Amino acid sequence: MTKPEAATVNKVLVMGHSNHGKSTLISAFDRYMGYHSASPNFELKEYPKDSNSADSVINGTLAGAILVCDIATGPEEQTREHLKLCQNAGVPIIAVLLNKLDMVEDHELREQVEMEAVAILEEFDYSSKTPMILGSALNAGDSQDGDEWGSALITKLYGEIKQFLASQK
Repeated sequence: MTKPEAATVNKVLVMGHSNHGKSTLISAFDRYMGYHSASPNFELKEYPKDSNSADSVINGTLAGAILVCDIATGPEEQTREHLKLCQNAGVPIIAVLLNKLDMVEDHELREQVEMEAVAILEEFDYSSKTPMILGSALNAGDSQDGDEWGSALITKLYGEIKQFLASQK
């Protein structure tokens, strides 16, 4: 008798500059998914702070990555470093989260940061058509269904990941 094969779990890297909300996003995502019966075939992995650990994560088998960018500050140096490592390892970018939307009311600043994010993606040969999701990971962790910047963020991100993984089959 043969053992049934275990379902493949795709690893999706969550990366971005320090304090841009990577841990908060993963926590919110785990919390939100815990409330729903959907069982994702992927696991979010935070980009490690230690460069030696980072090399092993990047050189492992990754289905893709989510770039988290604080909308108040825009892309910073670690953003570029993470994108360069992903580019070198051939890791595709699934989506960009422009995070901490609840902290910035200036629409011009939001547009400027979105344009900067597109420019940095193009700088590392990623598509300018990469989905940009605006939201607040902090609000997502505390919100109820239907919250504009909270649970809606997780729903959008979940949809982008599932669509991306389905397109890779």
